[in-house]
Amino acid sequence: MITDVNPVLLTIYGDRTCQLTATNSTLSMDVLKILTGNSVSIKSVSVPRVQKGLAIASNTVTLSKTPSTGANITVYKSNVNNENITKLTKVTGTPASAAEFAVSGTTVTFFVGETGVANVYYYETVESEVLESIAGARPIFKANAKCLLQGISNKKLYMGDIMINACQVSPSISFGGKNSSDTPDPASLSLEILSLNDIAPYIIACSEITASADLM
Repeated sequence: MITDVNPVLLTIYGDRTCQLTATNSTLSMDVLKILTGNSVSIKSVSVPRVQKGLAIASNTVTLSKTPSTGANITVYKSNVNNENITKLTKVTGTPASAAEFAVSGTTVTFFVGETGVANVYYYETVESEVLESIAGARPIFKANAKCLLQGISNKKLYMGDIMINACQVSPSISFGGKNSSDTPDPASLSLEILSLNDIAPYIIACSEITASADLM
């Protein structure tokens, strides 16, 4: 039997629709799915890769990733400063001159006797979560949240659990960020609380806070 919890002192049943604004400090694909009303799917995408200063040994260099089949790959002969000096031409067979290179898997092959270093620019195919637009009305969610309330007359603090039976996320969304910050900028999350089948649009169950442990 649990006896160390505060009893619910008051339950508030909302009788009208309204808008609830909250601050969100996370930005995962699940959050983006809710904010945008889009769906998340797994797709193959091409990610750009850059490898500079690869030392040519036995006419070859080995890439850390496998280039995408059919995607563009660019190779330059370089120098000790990793600058792009001479752009080479890709061939499908064995390179016939110092101006050519070939690719097989993660191996880039140069003309016989070539030495020095090379810079390689290519794309890798990876599986990634992708947001895709979906047609139709914006989805309706059920939401729960915690809030802090204060009594007008007694000034006491109360912990409240908000239960929202039906809501939609506002379609107006903005994102921001700072290059100099280690933490993400908070994003506003606006919920349009809806009336559904004569059920109270929202319910707040309140309990009095008597110690800091009550906030956990």
